[in-house]
Amino acid sequence: MQWILLPTCLTVEGRRDLQRFNLLASCGRDVEFEAVNELERLLAMVGDEMCRAWESEVKGLIFGLTGFEPKKAIEKLKSLLRERPWEFNILRRVIPIERVVNTDMNGICAACMEIAEEIKPQDTFRITVEKRRTRLSSKELIQAVARYVDAKVDLEKPKKVMLIEIVGGETGISLLEGLEGILNVTQETLKGSQNTA
Repeated sequence: MQWILLPTCLTVEGRRDLQRFNLLASCGRDVEFEAVNELERLLAMVGDEMCRAWESEVKGLIFGLTGFEPKKAIEKLKSLLRERPWEFNILRRVIPIERVVNTDMNGICAACMEIAEEIKPQDTFRITVEKRRTRLSSKELIQAVARYVDAKVDLEKPKKVMLIEIVGGETGISLLEGLEGILNVTQETLKGSQNTA
């Protein structure tokens, strides 16, 4: 019997549980199966042989679980995209996820409160909520989470972005360095072609 070690995370309650996902990726509708294969193939190309990906309940959205720290996985994928852009055919965006909680206001706020400790008073920040299949109000969620952050808001060029990704009953949360913390395949490809022109 072969044992596979999966990444763990510290949940809000303080238990160690298997993390449900640590990457969220978007693709076109009805190509989710192909996107799953592409994400697993690309992660394997950058050295993650234990990665897994699977379809979510939302069309055009897949989950991933990488053995790398999620932000490191994004850096590696960006580097691969610069070197071999033809390998990226289906995926549109890949987002690192640091915490996964059940979709409810209290759980999301508790996780965001922990993450907000990394935002310094001299930083600028923004909270971005992307939600699917939930009735939670983006405005109410942003107002509730913003109470925990002692820094100035900057919607255009924030130093830190608290990203809240709601997918039905599960919510992924990350604190990103500015707006560059995700892999946007189209933007990165355009940047690469401008640099070579």
